[in-house]
Amino acid sequence: MSANQIIKDHDKWRKGADGAQAGLSGESDSGSYSGLDLDLITIASTRFNGSSFTATTFRDANWSSSQFTGILFSGCDMARLRITGCTFTNCTFSNCNMQKMEMTQCTLEGSNYDKCTMKDSHMSDCTGGGGGSMSDCDMSGAGMSGCTFTGATLAGAVYSGTQWSGCKFQSCTWKNLGFVNCQWTHVEILDCHCDGIKGDSVKGEKVTYYGSFFENSEFRNSAINTA
Repeated sequence: MSANQIIKDHDKWRKGADGAQAGLSGESDSGSYSGLDLDLITIASTRFNGSSFTATTFRDANWSSSQFTGILFSGCDMARLRITGCTFTNCTFSNCNMQKMEMTQCTLEGSNYDKCTMKDSHMSDCTGGGGGSMSDCDMSGAGMSGCTFTGATLAGAVYSGTQWSGCKFQSCTWKNLGFVNCQWTHVEILDCHCDGIKGDSVKGEKVTYYGSFFENSEFRNSAINTA
């Protein structure tokens, strides 16, 4: 059975129209999908190339060891999605709900997130680069640990109540970001260009920012490397 048919059968099962709960393993796909209910779907060791998903739900699903290349996710609900060991290359996430999503040991190359909700999500041991970006996203309560980003752009977001630990930003661009009640521990901001950064009640320990340039920026009520 093709990946396309497995995906559509899972949607039918979710909607009570026969079909069957699906799991993709070792498959490949390049289909275009809209309005599907793919909650709880399991995806493992599968290749997606040029696929697109519009207004599709992936709530409480599990993805692992899969490759996504040139994929468009638009208006999708990915709440509580768990992603482990996946690679995303030149993918676009637009207006997606990623609340409480967990991403572990993933690689993001040239992938862009635009106007996504990532409240209370968490990324751990992930790497990102290749000119990827994250713009105008809701990052309230989002956390990151052990992540490295190279040449990425972060723009137009407010990080409220977020915690970063053991993260590195190399040659990145930060533009019009707000940090409120945030905690940074062992964070490296190296050779980055930071413009319009506003911080309030930010606490940081062992934060390094060698070679980085800040302009039009200010931090109030904050304590960084004060111990």
